[in-house]
Amino acid sequence: MVAYCHSQMLRRGMKAITGARVKTHLAVLKATLTFLSMVREPHSGMYPSFDWRPKNTTAYVNDHLWLHCNATGDPKPKISWSKEERGGDKLDVKRFIQHTNGTLHIKSVRIEDEGRYYCIAANHAEMKQSKFSLKVQSKWIVLYIHVGFVYYTVVRVRETFLFADCNGGLL
Repeated sequence: MVAYCHSQMLRRGMKAITGARVKTHLAVLKATLTFLSMVREPHSGMYPSFDWRPKNTTAYVNDHLWLHCNATGDPKPKISWSKEERGGDKLDVKRFIQHTNGTLHIKSVRIEDEGRYYCIAANHAEMKQSKFSLKVQSKWIVLYIHVGFVYYTVVRVRETFLFADCNGGLL
């Protein structure tokens, strides 16, 4: 192959390259190709991309809630969570448990947990976030109270108490 190239160059009037110079040029070319194969151009595969992101959710007081978030990228993004009202501060680790698979477990949901949250996927290339809302509702609590000769029904909805007499009318 080298002899063929050498003879072609002579026919076209080009300067001939000696065998030693060809080896040097090939070594430089090989080193350059090796270097270029190690340098990667930025591409979308490096940046975090959500496979699974949480949606707006409704939960009930005292329930346990699992929210799922997962992302791919190179390297694999780390998932973290924050609440908007907390200014991005970390969540209370006693009730908000962040699992290594990206799932957030909220133990014993409270009314004050309602709000906007972020699932954050980050690696050294970039940080992306997915925003969602959590609504919290109280379960209905019905109490029957007997005072004197009158029976009352007390219904608790969220933080409001409704009183009704035995005939069902609101007081």
